[in-house]
Amino acid sequence: MLIILTGNDTYTIAQKLKEIRQKFVREVDGSNLNSASLTADDFDAGVLKRELSTVPFLAKRRLIVLKQCWNAIQKQPTLAQEWQDLEDTATSTTPDSPIVVLVEPQEAGAPTKKSTARKTTASKKAPAGAFPLPAQAMKIECWVNNQNDLVRFATTLAAKHGLTFDRSALELLSQLPIDTWAAANLIETLAHCPRESTMLTKDDVHRWSTVASDDALFTLQDALGTMDRKLFLKELTQKLTAGVHPLVILTALQRTVALLMQSASNTIPSTTHPFVVKKITGQARRWSTKQLDAVAKMVFWCEATMKSSSIIPAETLLTRIGFAL
Repeated sequence: MLIILTGNDTYTIAQKLKEIRQKFVREVDGSNLNSASLTADDFDAGVLKRELSTVPFLAKRRLIVLKQCWNAIQKQPTLAQEWQDLEDTATSTTPDSPIVVLVEPQEAGAPTKKSTARKTTASKKAPAGAFPLPAQAMKIECWVNNQNDLVRFATTLAAKHGLTFDRSALELLSQLPIDTWAAANLIETLAHCPRESTMLTKDDVHRWSTVASDDALFTLQDALGTMDRKLFLKELTQKLTAGVHPLVILTALQRTVALLMQSASNTIPSTTHPFVVKKITGQARRWSTKQLDAVAKMVFWCEATMKSSSIIPAETLLTRIGFAL
């Protein structure tokens, strides 16, 4: 079985890949010992041949994920036989044939009339010089070509969190220069903020967009990641003065600390944006295990105190995180 994930919406592609992995673990291999992932950097004929021929271990099938390997395949004529093996695998009806997933994001503007994720059959007609894609492949296309697509994406994702946007919020959202990753971050942030209603208003979106217009909380999060106390306190003061809700700031800091700890233990989720992974990996090298544990406990304490009936101002609690760097 061959599945192709393509499009310019890398967030949805990552989510679709996550769903495929979870379904494989749930229905095929609970031990998760029969999965392999290859990128263009480690892709060659020998590796592909070995993965395709490996027999499943205590499971019915294997899952092989090829991330952005299509260009590598096209540029290496010597891989013609391996690609034929892959095509044979995709059309094989044997119970132990592997499930192969090609993850091939594309630049925005490539399609002419496609919207968010949909399934199609791979075309038999391939680009000049490319090995043809098997007609039996399942092609899942994920595109966001305009703000209407983005609004539909945000509305659907918000519904999964039990939230809805009112009309004024949707109008403001449609005007923001953000992508699906930023929209997902917005919804996740709003979903974790204490609220009396599940209806998201223009004020909710505006509070977040005020942050987004200034590179969101990236500079503050980077200051935390690089242990820059001076920059952290400066950015924190600016955000609080601009009216950013303390819980929004705390949520962003929690996410940074969680990523730092995941990077230190090599457990960063596969759905994390590649740029974030690269950046957080470099930052994590600055921290010792003891330092990470200390700041994690400080952030946890700030959250517990902020959400309790404590008389300590939220601004003071956030400042303490800075002085812990």
